[in-house]
Amino acid sequence: MGRKQDRAMILQTLYALEVGKDFQMTAAEEFWQHRGLKQTPSREFIAATVSGVLDHLKEIDRRIEKCSQNWKLTRIAAVERSILRIAAFELLYVPETPARVAINEAIELAKIYGGKDSSGFVNGILDQLARAARSEPGEGKTGKSSG
Repeated sequence: MGRKQDRAMILQTLYALEVGKDFQMTAAEEFWQHRGLKQTPSREFIAATVSGVLDHLKEIDRRIEKCSQNWKLTRIAAVERSILRIAAFELLYVPETPARVAINEAIELAKIYGGKDSSGFVNGILDQLARAARSEPGEGKTGKSSG
């Protein structure tokens, strides 16, 4: 799988967990097994990202909601919520992924899988989240060099 396909599988997995209301890695593993996703470096990347999102879900959701002015997390469509969670995880916890890359990949996912206004909505929230994370020393990692 390529990076774009990996991102799509991460999104599909998080969306399936959201719809099933089962945010456990065992549910993700069952989803991948059902989809025939073999044990490969791509699957390892997918699993690491999904696991990271699930491990930090409460903090990620808190930060997304804080940046989504006048929008409760539950009002955000499940697809957009899943896209935001992927990018927020990368912005906050994966310093080797530059902020601009995480945001641009989320925008691309929103263009493909979201509604007509999804990409702008996702971009606005993630730009705000990236700025907030940069201004909070030690709180998040936005792809900026820390040394």
